[in-house]
Amino acid sequence: MGGSEVYKQLLPFFDYKKMSKEELVNRLIAAEEYIVENNQKWLYKQFEDYSIES
Repeated sequence: MGGSEVYKQLLPFFDYKKMSKEELVNRLIAAEEYIVENNQKWLYKQFEDYSIES
């Protein structure tokens, strides 16, 4: 399933035109927190997996 197909399926769940500014801001903050959390997990994993070869 391509990205555009997924987008079309999810579109009804994310009708931003009907959301209030507060709802939009809260959704944006939640998305940013999710991204930061997963970026931190990825970064920690990189350090854990890194082995110094001598």
